Amino acid sequence: MLDMVVMYTVLCTQHDPDDPSAAALKEPWEEKVQRIRESSPYGHLSAWRLVPVIVKCGDDLRQELLAYQVLEQLQVSASVLV
Repeated sequence: MLDMVVMYTVLCTQHDPDDPSAAALKEPWEEKVQRIRESSPYGHLSAWRLVPVIVKCGDDLRQELLAYQVLEQLQVSASVLV
């Protein structure tokens, strides 16, 4: 669930080209996973997985927590309907 939230945030965010973090978004996700897997000492393991995360420090995370809880409830509701 968290990786879905992170990918949604990454795909929907506009970045300033002068921002150094914008360079990280130019490489397609599949290529990044393959590149990192090949360089990882654990990349040969079948359970190896690259998980995108957002790390925040010193911020008030209440809004992010609320968004996560809403998305989690929507996921639960959708699984009940199936």
